[in-house]
Amino acid sequence: MAFNQLEPIGDWVNDFRFARLSALIMNLSKAMWGGEKGREREWSTTEDFLPANLRRGHGGGTTRQQTVEEMKRVIYQVAGRGEDD
Repeated sequence: MAFNQLEPIGDWVNDFRFARLSALIMNLSKAMWGGEKGREREWSTTEDFLPANLRRGHGGGTTRQQTVEEMKRVIYQVAGRGEDD
C-alpha cells in the first residue's frame, strides 16, 4: 500500500491517464470546433471521463443510465449544433 502511494501502479493509474487524455482531446475539439465564438464553453475535466468507482463522492451506489435524449444533446453540443439544425 505504501509503495503504491510512492510509485502508483495498477489499473486505476491507466484509467486516470486515459481520462486525462480524453479530457484534453475533448477540450481541444471544443476550442477548435466548439460552435459560436464568444459563447461560454463548458470545459471537460478529468473526472468527467473516469469510471464511476474512481470519481469523488462515489458512494458505491448504482449510477443512473443516460437517456437517449441526453446522449443526443451531448453529441449535438460536441458537434456545435443545435438539435434543430
